[in-house]
Amino acid sequence: MRVRGLIAISLVVGISSCTASAPTVPEAPQRPLRTADFESAIATFERTASQSPALLSARLDYANFLLSGATGTCAQRLPEAQSQLDRVTASHATEVLFPDGWSEAAELEYRILLADAACGDDPARRQHKLQGAVQVARRAVSLYRDEFDYSSMAVMQFNLSVIERMLGLNVAAVTALQSAIDMAREYGLHDEAAADYRLLLDWQHDEGGAQHAAALMQDFPTRSTTLKFNWSASDATVTVETNHVRNWQGDISRARATRTLQRQVRTRKDGWLISYQPSSADFAPGVWPTGNTDSHPPSTDFRPSLLRFPAVAVSRTGELKAVIDTAKFAKRVSAETESQIRKRAPQGIQVQELVNDAIVSMHLAFDPKNIETETRADYNLQTAMWIDATLQQGVPYETTASLPLPGFSLLSINQRIQFRYTHAVPCTRGAAEAACVEIVVHARPETDALAAALDAMEEADHPLHYSAATTWRIVTDPKTLTPYVFDERRYWYLSMGASGPASSSNGQEVIESEHSVRTASY
Repeated sequence: MRVRGLIAISLVVGISSCTASAPTVPEAPQRPLRTADFESAIATFERTASQSPALLSARLDYANFLLSGATGTCAQRLPEAQSQLDRVTASHATEVLFPDGWSEAAELEYRILLADAACGDDPARRQHKLQGAVQVARRAVSLYRDEFDYSSMAVMQFNLSVIERMLGLNVAAVTALQSAIDMAREYGLHDEAAADYRLLLDWQHDEGGAQHAAALMQDFPTRSTTLKFNWSASDATVTVETNHVRNWQGDISRARATRTLQRQVRTRKDGWLISYQPSSADFAPGVWPTGNTDSHPPSTDFRPSLLRFPAVAVSRTGELKAVIDTAKFAKRVSAETESQIRKRAPQGIQVQELVNDAIVSMHLAFDPKNIETETRADYNLQTAMWIDATLQQGVPYETTASLPLPGFSLLSINQRIQFRYTHAVPCTRGAAEAACVEIVVHARPETDALAAALDAMEEADHPLHYSAATTWRIVTDPKTLTPYVFDERRYWYLSMGASGPASSSNGQEVIESEHSVRTASY
């Protein structure tokens, strides 16, 4: 049975597999890892950063070790692995920054059920555990799809077919395996498809074996896309929706921002002008947490989202030439947003102070320099970095660029960027033809650049511990680079702890995520 490879054991961990700064523990020794190493790492994180993504990852690492590397009987190891998983899924931190970890948690649950089915000789118990593994595998397939991890999705679909076969559900198993083959073909996963075909032929008692499998792979698609900048004058309706979630000292707050804009692209003497006009002046700026009443006003507020965008000038070849008049734009959008903040403010004694905090936060976020930095970063990610690029499907590419740091909007540092052309997709939800391409981009701060930035900000007795990750899903027309979807998911963790023993009890931890989606219809 193929099972997706185990995550790398690392006692210096961050958000899922993403780079993180401190908190850290000493590097793992050269000797083989032992149970005590994981327990020590978990204890360190519980003491110094109880809400950190590092603690979540350490628990998942430990559970994986108990399944595949620890000594002892399954009856001894599996309950502790389940206990570690339960502590992860019950953590308040996972409500904010664990979207890329839920699939891993589901796969871990699947593997525990699979191991449990093989533990002991009770046929009824084995059947029950395998049936549970089928349900969890289906959930993991869906989670991997939602996280754009299509390779893991296809492998988990393969695993689903194998479990159904073990249960004697032969027709369902073949259907599931054929679905895994379809996934592999759609996303250009050559090795996965080859293994799937071999197993399918084995189930069908095909005597051709490897030779027949090779024949079935003859027409396996090899795809690439070359993206060209070829704009024309256009009008589009752009919907913007942003969701914020924050865990502040164990309290979860949520807010939502929405707006509709009219986007215009017009020719000018030396290139193109992109401008946006709001459909109305009434919008939700994403400041006040939901679920509060007049008698229970919120105890926090969120940084307002920028829900309209400045005009930009672009050259004939797609180079961003200028963000136009950011000072006037910042003044206009600040006045408009302040009006909405006051209009939508809840009632209560603390609200006036919260309103003042929100307005101060808005002026920082909508600083002209900050608006220009974010506008340039957005345009580069949506359009400029893809001009004349040829991308092979499924091949990972990597580069480095300076980008705003999640949670610190005025600070840009070097971040490692990884991206893939995943597959062809319809440009809009209702379109029949897959005329656009999906590009998935992941960014994480470079370790040295992040350490330098934190050193410059922290005080000696209040060290800063920070980790972050950003994912973008971009849907664009490769023939023109006309944008259709810009889906941005940012997560960050910040601990402002006191140094010394039991520092987490003397410090503050905040976990926050922001999910923003812009969708254009022409």
